[in-house]
Amino acid sequence: MSLVLYSIGMYFGLRKAIEDTVDHQLQARSANIGQFLKTNAIQQGANAPQLLPRASWLGPGDELYQVTDATGAMIFQSSAMRDLDVPLDKTRLRHHYRHYRDDGDFTTYYHRQGDVRVLASKVQVGDNEYNVQVATIVSPLYDVLQTFRAWAWTGLPLIVCLAGFGGYWLSGRAMKPVHNLVISTRAISERTLSKRIQVSEAHDELRELGDTINAMLGRLESAFTRITRFTSDASHELRTPITVIRTTSEVILERDRSTEQYKEMVGQILRESESTSLLIEQLLTLARADADTEQLSLEKTDLRALVEELVPASKALAENRNIRWSAQIPDEPVVVLGDRPHLRRLLLIFIDNAFRYTDIDGSVRLRLAAQEGQALLEVTDTGIGIPPDELTQIFDRFYRASNARFFEPDGSGLGLSIAHWIATAHGGTLTAQSMLGSGTSMLVSLPMV
Repeated sequence: MSLVLYSIGMYFGLRKAIEDTVDHQLQARSANIGQFLKTNAIQQGANAPQLLPRASWLGPGDELYQVTDATGAMIFQSSAMRDLDVPLDKTRLRHHYRHYRDDGDFTTYYHRQGDVRVLASKVQVGDNEYNVQVATIVSPLYDVLQTFRAWAWTGLPLIVCLAGFGGYWLSGRAMKPVHNLVISTRAISERTLSKRIQVSEAHDELRELGDTINAMLGRLESAFTRITRFTSDASHELRTPITVIRTTSEVILERDRSTEQYKEMVGQILRESESTSLLIEQLLTLARADADTEQLSLEKTDLRALVEELVPASKALAENRNIRWSAQIPDEPVVVLGDRPHLRRLLLIFIDNAFRYTDIDGSVRLRLAAQEGQALLEVTDTGIGIPPDELTQIFDRFYRASNARFFEPDGSGLGLSIAHWIATAHGGTLTAQSMLGSGTSMLVSLPMV
């Protein structure tokens, strides 16, 4: 469609350019004749029309022109104009020939010698008025237009076919990388998330799209792996207490037992139930955190008051385990924007881990400080420490260091994961430092208000 409109526009544009050129030439010739009439004495009453002197004419060859006076007497006339027998009166010109276009003083009409374009004008010289007509045969020019139109209409279907074929071929080559990208993407499922699509070497939009898809696949693989591992670990952790509860219940029902035996077995079921409840609560906390549905009620919280609240219970626990306990608390309030129950839970996780993995005669120290607009909470112990190659994994869910599993069999490996989420949700950071056999230090930094 665009090519058709372009061809039509070219045709009419070429026609307009040709006609404007012809009209300008006729106007120039008429002006030259008028100038000649004004600057030369014209002999009236001659027996036959004269030819204009060559000095008055700027064009080559026998031009088409004729000049009459006010009475209609012919003064100047070229032989070619005489052969055309162009009427002097415009009305007669229109009726005598089949004219087809008038533009003011211009008239184009059909003649046996071809299409003729005539310009009629008047020249006033003193008291005398002269009628000047100049003409040109425009058939060759219109023949050029006719040839152009014929070639355009003949070649247009061929050009359209070639353009369609070329466009189809080019689009096929251009869309081939996109097609390959689609095929590669469709071939990736939940079982093959480790696969990546091939990206082009060129630095173009397709390469950027391929890199973006690969990055997205990487994030999906990581999330899918975490979910799979989380489900597997949760199933494993829940299997043990449920098995113990079921086995103990089956043993109770086997035969009658003494009151002391019943108490012991029911107590074991209760302990496993409490452990299972705690594990389920931790799992729900992490699940809500992943789904972004765990709501934090942020308000101004004084960490000093929170730490002082935990000191008595921590001191009693230390005495029960024969572990030295110390707390370093500033005199001034340390206020942060936080959720008090979650911050309390974070501290309890640190304190519980510190006592759990510190041997008798060891020490646990709690320190609260304010430094450069940050509230620093640090729990340091002299316990078994963490192997250096495992230190970066302690915040992973269900992960327990190898020496921790040996020293303390009980534990789910979810405490530090929850603590890390709490610190991050409050806009803070959690870092760990440890030396195997010498103890561990957990440091939380929270912005103060």
